[in-house]
Formats: sequence, C-alpha cells, structure tokens
Amino acid sequence: MITRRDLITKGSVAVTALFIPRLVYAQQRSLRDQVRENLSKLETITDKEAGSDYHDPNNADNLLYVIKDPDFSLAPNFKLKEFATSGGKVLPYARIDEDLIVNLQLLRNDLQTPITISSSYRTISSNKAASGSSKSRHLSGDAADIYAKDV
Repeated sequence: MITRRDLITKGSVAVTALFIPRLVYAQQRSLRDQVRENLSKLETITDKEAGSDYHDPNNADNLLYVIKDPDFSLAPNFKLKEFATSGGKVLPYARIDEDLIVNLQLLRNDLQTPITISSSYRTISSNKAASGSSKSRHLSGDAADIYAKDV
C-alpha cells in the first residue's frame, strides 16, 4: 500500500485528490467538516459568468470560487491564495476541490513539515502557458504540484 509519505520524494511531486489514500478516518472527517464549512463561506460564480478561460473540460463539478480575501484560511496550514495563484498572481476565480485540501493537510500533518504548493488551479490559458494537458486535473481544481522541504 502506498502511504502519503511514500508519495513525497526529494524534489516535488504532483498530487491529485483522487490518489492519496484515506488512512485516518476520524481526523479526516473532522478536517473535512472544517474545510467544507470554510468553503461554504466563499462566494461562487458560474463558468458562464467567469468566462471561457475558466471552463472545466473534465466536468468535475468543483465549484468556481470568487477570490476576495486571498489570505482566507481553508485548513490549518493552507490559505485560499495557495490554490488560486497562477504565474505569481492571485486569480479572480478558482476551482478548489475539498478532497485536495483535506489530503494535503493530512499529508502535511503526517510529514510534520510545511508543504509548498507551486501550482494548483489553472485557467485554460495558464495551463497552456505551463504546457499542461488539455485534460489536466489542474483545470478542475483537484490537482496540485507540491514541494516538501527536507523530505
């Protein structure tokens, strides 16, 4: 069985919300409730209102959030801007997957070291600029490229 610790090697690794196994049910459930409550406080927008650059070609059903306060806390160690920054600037909208936040926080807890998100949600244009796949999970908001120092 692959553990979250096994996923991190020297350097960085791409993580999707669908890949990290759920190991600690009680901790995960409490954290999931917290993340869900925090996400419920954010305003959402439709693809049509946001424009074609925010379309999700994977139809993952992750909500598109309006980014008003980039420093808003989604989990104990993760802020909204970490999931909504592309090319060094905070996007006005971002798709964010609840499972991704929960799994990254659980991974951070297991590793007991900070995790840096180098890329999470991408618009269609920012994904093309990053030479990403046309069906990249970044477009759905349920993938992140991360780095954990000294692991």
